[in-house]
Amino acid sequence: MVLFLTMTTWVYAGTFQIQIKNNRLSLQAQECHLQDILHELERLGIKISVDPQFNPQISASFPDRDLQKGLDSLLKPFSYLLIWKGTESPSGSELAEIRIFNRGAPTQQNRSSNLTVARNPEDGSFYIKNTVMVRLKPGADIAKFKSQLSKTGGRIVSYHPGSGIYEIRLPENSDTLGWVKRLANFSDSSHAEPDYAFHSPTLYRYTGFDNAPIRLAETDTPDGGVPIAIMDSGLTMDYGLDSVVLTSLDASDPNKPITDASGHGTRMALIASGLIDPIGGNTEEDQTNPVIPIKLFDANGWSSNAHIMRGIDFALKNGARVLSLSWKTQHRSAFLQDVLDYTRSKGTIIIAAAGNEPTGELVYPAAYPSVTGVGALAPNGKTWQQSNYGAFVDVQAPGFAIFPTEYEEAEMRAGTSISTAYVANQIASYLGRHPDASNEEALKAVQQNTVSY
Repeated sequence: MVLFLTMTTWVYAGTFQIQIKNNRLSLQAQECHLQDILHELERLGIKISVDPQFNPQISASFPDRDLQKGLDSLLKPFSYLLIWKGTESPSGSELAEIRIFNRGAPTQQNRSSNLTVARNPEDGSFYIKNTVMVRLKPGADIAKFKSQLSKTGGRIVSYHPGSGIYEIRLPENSDTLGWVKRLANFSDSSHAEPDYAFHSPTLYRYTGFDNAPIRLAETDTPDGGVPIAIMDSGLTMDYGLDSVVLTSLDASDPNKPITDASGHGTRMALIASGLIDPIGGNTEEDQTNPVIPIKLFDANGWSSNAHIMRGIDFALKNGARVLSLSWKTQHRSAFLQDVLDYTRSKGTIIIAAAGNEPTGELVYPAAYPSVTGVGALAPNGKTWQQSNYGAFVDVQAPGFAIFPTEYEEAEMRAGTSISTAYVANQIASYLGRHPDASNEEALKAVQQNTVSY
């Protein structure tokens, strides 16, 4: 893929010179700031997404190089994504956007978007302070509702059209749980609940595999590939992921480029896309699938129902056929169930992790009726001893995988998270090979090829 430009532009800016001419990039830069170069690319019509505080000095020198290869060389030290769009140019595609992800510590601006979490002393659930979720009755007077909110300092900040749920922001230091009861008693309200919070997942790490082989699949995605939304900790662009990512979103701060402080979401993207197979996975019909990474968790590892709703809306608008949810909470939310039921009714298959604690207790979202719950298998094909179990677990799948690291070493990780992403991969692959199959047929086929209850 290359950008087709007929214009020639030489820019001299102190320590760098850059030229783009007829699909070719020439660059000479000596200890100049990255964003100075990006600014010139933006001036040529390429959208740039990058944290303004991320601006390292770089040096590079090459003449007349293929545009993509030149940008790959320039941006290699960083995590980045090149997004292309189809055109009628001879190349058949055009560079639309460059996204660069800062792997370092969160900036002060990022910290400001972190959630403020409290715990309900009655049931132990976590919730977001100063935020309430509410659904109004059919035919409710919305103007009257907004007026009553404004008198007390509350305001509507988002709305999920499929389920009719409003996200209400309250004044600072409000009695959030008191507001839930208050809104539940409002004459036009049918239900209210806190904006429930949950923490990011983790994987078990096994040592002693430094020299283990890592299989990275070919990165060409087939025509008509079925997109998988990875709703997780975010994304770091490595190991060929730039070729399978359709688009992405930071649901906690949609104006920011997506990042991944923990690496969990990046590992799930590698599994779901098919770039890495878990140990014991089916390699006979390998298929690389497009993915839509959606970052749910803030820098402290917290997310909420509001983030999920925002992420699901984005996933559906961008054509996701499968949702991969490799996280859990012990507390049921009627609103989250409603949103997932709605998502399932739109033809999207939802896969969720059963958890890495073998308690037999229900965990959500895996236990919701519209969701397929996934347990983990060990490399010997038997149930992994840490995998949760129960009637809500619909299928078991390989839960061990060997991942590369930024230090060029290999590490083995395990968890129902991996199993979930792998089942999502298998379902998308099946639907890609059988485009006329129903969701039920795809689920049945995948269950027969793994271990079902």
